[in-house]
Amino acid sequence: MPTVHGGDWPEVSLWLDPLGSDSAGRSPEELARLAVALEESGFTQLWLSDPPAADPDDGSLGDPIPWEPFVVAGALATASRRLGLGVVPGADRRPAVLAKLATTLDVLTEGRAAVAVRLEAERADGWDRALEAAQVCRAVLEDDRPSF
Repeated sequence: MPTVHGGDWPEVSLWLDPLGSDSAGRSPEELARLAVALEESGFTQLWLSDPPAADPDDGSLGDPIPWEPFVVAGALATASRRLGLGVVPGADRRPAVLAKLATTLDVLTEGRAAVAVRLEAERADGWDRALEAAQVCRAVLEDDRPSF
């Protein structure tokens, strides 16, 4: 990477809503080409969001139904070699399942995975829920027999 004013370029990431408003109707091949283009352009990470499959107000399914971002990230790992792949999961993800998904993605990407814990700022208990989710994920990832 070239240097700027005696230092390194800052890391640059892109956030993408899988089959949401940013990528509705895109094929897996198009998403793979995007990952390769980002990597070749010097981007360091591609972040995928986790939109709900059903509308929280009326329960109707999206059109198209949003893809599972952990599966998309795993597929994109095969198209890229250096690009970090991150997921911003929905707040409704169970933390233990999130830890399992994150571990699987980390193996598939050979250590290039990143996962965020979503803070629901609009909820009175949003901060507490985010902290608890982080604690559960850490326990599942670090302990042989986690209890929470």
